[in-house]
Amino acid sequence: MGNVQFIQLTPQELAEMISKEVSSSLEVQLSELLNSSVGKEEKEYLSRKEVSEYLGVSYSCIHDWMKRGILSPYKIGNRTFFQFKEIKETLLKSKE
Repeated sequence: MGNVQFIQLTPQELAEMISKEVSSSLEVQLSELLNSSVGKEEKEYLSRKEVSEYLGVSYSCIHDWMKRGILSPYKIGNRTFFQFKEIKETLLKSKE
């Protein structure tokens, strides 16, 4: 790997250029992250799969929590849904 020389650039100018590039990259990544999580928060009801992904647990864990009354399921036919608001409240209660 060779040496790179920056002609007519002070160390402070180089630091400012790097800082601008890093901050703009972080802003883009942050906005993408916020936009991807907004969709789930707007939904009132989540499927078992969505809850599993959101909480990072398996289906069997969700089933166990349903049996123990930690999560309250809403059933339509053979499909199971959970209120996003109730999941957030359950998480907040568990922190106490």
